[in-house]
Amino acid sequence: MNREVCAWTASRRPLNGGDIRTLMDKALWARFGETVVTAPHAIQWLSDNGPQYTATASVLYAHELGLVPITTPAYKRD
Repeated sequence: MNREVCAWTASRRPLNGGDIRTLMDKALWARFGETVVTAPHAIQWLSDNGPQYTATASVLYAHELGLVPITTPAYKRD
């Protein structure tokens, strides 16, 4: 199991779905090289439940790249 940070992004404004999709590209290239357009095998993309991560466009793009989007469970107060 490898949970290494392969790429990151930051901005003075709130991140949007486009930022996250670019981050997916950067992470894929950092891990497998810039000529790769899809992961050679399914790779889990772990994130929180923010709207930029769960947006339909981001989820579909992750699948196109061979990533399996997985979000953290929602926090439940007792």
